[in-house]
Amino acid sequence: MVILLENIWIWIGLAFVVGVVGFSMFQQNQQIRTFVVTTLLVVGLLVIGILLYCFVDTDRKSVTRALNKIVRAIENDDLELVLTFIDDSAEKPRSLARSNMSLILIPHASFSSLDVKVNYLTNPPVASVTFIAMVNWMPKSGWLKNEFPTDKPVPERVEFDIEMRKTNNGNWKITNKCDFQHRGLR
Repeated sequence: MVILLENIWIWIGLAFVVGVVGFSMFQQNQQIRTFVVTTLLVVGLLVIGILLYCFVDTDRKSVTRALNKIVRAIENDDLELVLTFIDDSAEKPRSLARSNMSLILIPHASFSSLDVKVNYLTNPPVASVTFIAMVNWMPKSGWLKNEFPTDKPVPERVEFDIEMRKTNNGNWKITNKCDFQHRGLR
């Protein structure tokens, strides 16, 4: 049932079906009451759907919001902010963030094909998150700058499979399970 809170198109489709059925009933009996009831139902479904979509927060929306904040922090080259989204006990992703952000600059990053599966049987809840990241990176300095002597960003596609844990304050943090594979240029 969470899909009703995360997908506005279901509400639009439902309102469309109610509208088509109501309009066909109105065409058959020509009663204004049928038209008014149909109109009220369609508007009511749309309003309920929009309100639920906009104002009810789900764990998938929270994870997506956390990933968007991580992307913005990476684009701003803000290592300290990136580290706030990684659990303190997760040494692997913390060291990867430190080493990679010291070597490269990422002027643009985005993600797609997001799949979030939340396990509520664990305490605290844990989410298995997979997505494809598209990054444009440039070497900052040192040996990497000599290896890639370009002033233009290098596009790269990376597939991620990470785990995120919900904290007591409702935020999601990356755990030690952080696997990724470089898939080359876009």
